[in-house]
Amino acid sequence: MGIVIIVGLILGFALLYSITKSTSDKADDKRKQSMQKTQKGLMPEWYKTNKSWKCGNNVIATLYGNTMTISGKGAMDDLQGNINSLNFEATHSWKPWVSNRDDIRKVVVETGVTHIGRMTFCRCENLSSVEISNTVKSIGDGAFLGLNINSVKIPSSVTNIGTDAFSY
Repeated sequence: MGIVIIVGLILGFALLYSITKSTSDKADDKRKQSMQKTQKGLMPEWYKTNKSWKCGNNVIATLYGNTMTISGKGAMDDLQGNINSLNFEATHSWKPWVSNRDDIRKVVVETGVTHIGRMTFCRCENLSSVEISNTVKSIGDGAFLGLNINSVKIPSSVTNIGTDAFSY
């Protein structure tokens, strides 16, 4: 009887080791694939770091992966520049996230933000989804100019939408 218990314990440990090793091997494979993508210049989503910019007295824009979150309390700054300019780089280089504009696919404007600034996201051409909180009261001129937005819900709190705010 003692031999049966010992054999059972040995088989149990062997099975447990096999399952653990299999799970560990799968995790290693995923890490290797991510590293290969990183080495080729393709950064995996989980590896991207936050980038933040001040965009109002008490408002911050944070880009994580492909989502930009606008948070804080109060209004975003109205950015300057020529809405009708064909020379994007000359007139939009003042935008703090201009070098990351192609990464932005989604914008989330959180509770507390009251104004989306003039020309804030114009020409962020990969932006396709926008979520606006119900504390936003106004959207500046050309804020989302030149974008092919698939999804946006404008809350009833918005009482002023600027010229060309959503023109394509």
